[in-house]
Amino acid sequence: MPEAVPPPDSHPTAAIIPFPLRPQATDRRLHDALARLDAALAAQRMAVADWRHALANLRITVGGLGDGLRRYDETLAAVGRDISAAGDQARILERWADGVIGNDQPFPVWAASPAPRRDAGPG
Repeated sequence: MPEAVPPPDSHPTAAIIPFPLRPQATDRRLHDALARLDAALAAQRMAVADWRHALANLRITVGGLGDGLRRYDETLAAVGRDISAAGDQARILERWADGVIGNDQPFPVWAASPAPRRDAGPG
């Protein structure tokens, strides 16, 4: 009959070598990676906030530019009307001068005074 094998806890026969504990190193790497990710997200949030601020400033600047262009357009339109009125006066004076060359007609008073400017204030 074979001999009975003693239970394992009665007589140690081998030294047990513990498995290296790498989870701590893995946890540390994961912790470091998450910290770097949080820092990158914080930097991205700041960049997006700066970008939004720059867009708001751009909106204000472009709005001011649009207002300036509208005023410029209105001024050009007024100048165009003034030039047209001056051209009309010049044609009237030219017709009058052509008629006066052979005659001694007096100079018309209404043609001598320029048309009042629309943008001129009182005084």
